Amino acid sequence: MKTRKKKIILGAVGLLLLAGALALAVWLDWRNDRVVLELADYRRLTCEAANPEELTEQILEALVENSRFGGGLDERTEENYRETMDYFTQEAEYFSLSLSEYLERFYDTTEAEFRESVRESAEQAAKEEAVLEAVADEEGIALTDEEFEAMLPDYMESYGYTDEAKFLREHDENELREAMRRERALDRIIEYLKQK
Repeated sequence: MKTRKKKIILGAVGLLLLAGALALAVWLDWRNDRVVLELADYRRLTCEAANPEELTEQILEALVENSRFGGGLDERTEENYRETMDYFTQEAEYFSLSLSEYLERFYDTTEAEFRESVRESAEQAAKEEAVLEAVADEEGIALTDEEFEAMLPDYMESYGYTDEAKFLREHDENELREAMRRERALDRIIEYLKQK
């Protein structure tokens, strides 16, 4: 009787340990898939810049430098890299050149050097997007349809469009909304800087 009871208790303890180990593994896997593991304290940033572009650059540099990133960053980096390489490949095709010939002629660089440069830029862009999205999440920034419509003309102008329907056909609305949300997160950080 005591042996049976002991086996049941040991079995229950074993199941609890197994369940705990499984829960820990799931949590670690989820945590590693997150792009931003630890966000820099953006409310305490100090930046001094002469113009808005320099200020934005300093803010992003500080956020990226002082944040920790997880495995989800690789997917973003790869997407940015592919988009950039596709663009330059199409440009080369437009001039009836191979990518190597195009880069040599117009940028005085080798394809290997160019790919390395694009990879670094893609990773930096992915980190910048990720930290601004993390700030937007932390600040509870949501974009209403009215705000989207109000910001849309500026985005159209920056891309050289005057026809809204054509612009929305050629650009993913969800990506535009995320870009606008990131812009609002950056504005919020600038507001914190002004309060100092």
